[in-house]
Amino acid sequence: LDTLQFESSRAQKNFSNNIKIQKFLYFLIYKDIQVNDQDLRKYYNSHIDEFKKNEEVLLYQILLKDKDKSTRISGILKNFPQRFEEIARNESQSSESVKGGLMGYFERGTLPKEMEDVVFSLKINEISPIVESPYGYHIFKVTQKRNKRVLFLDSVKEEIKQNVLSEKLRTAYQEYLSVLHQELKIEKHTENLFFAYLPDQGGPNENN
Repeated sequence: LDTLQFESSRAQKNFSNNIKIQKFLYFLIYKDIQVNDQDLRKYYNSHIDEFKKNEEVLLYQILLKDKDKSTRISGILKNFPQRFEEIARNESQSSESVKGGLMGYFERGTLPKEMEDVVFSLKINEISPIVESPYGYHIFKVTQKRNKRVLFLDSVKEEIKQNVLSEKLRTAYQEYLSVLHQELKIEKHTENLFFAYLPDQGGPNENN
């Protein structure tokens, strides 16, 4: 019990110290850092490949472990394709069954080839043949398609803003440490360490 109380007290103290450090850094070096439109545009242009998207499909699936059952359900869907989501909810053995089989958007190149060849050949709302994989027997449906494209700056502005801000904060912090290193006299007392210090590697000697 005493050990738990000690660990809890130390964790609370560390948390409190971290909060104080963050407040100190904020008021000293972070509070005036801003991200403007020029920063956003510069990042966007220099990272344009990150915003290029291949062809995408909005994909649904029914996953079954039993081959005979998958054949039976595939037959039902040929006559009643509108029942796909109902059957997915009641019969599919994948986690997205609760969402009617909705898996989300998939970009070309992200699915296993045996699935991708089938999925990207489907027309909108067309039901796929059964696709066998190590996971079982899949029946797919595509409800939307997006062509290959480049995302506009406005659509990724918030994502870029966070990236640029993080980059600026890191740079400001490193510059602050560099100034401290130059202004403060730092003495090393390696004889007080509990391990053998190797200056050229900056760490303990694992052989000792």
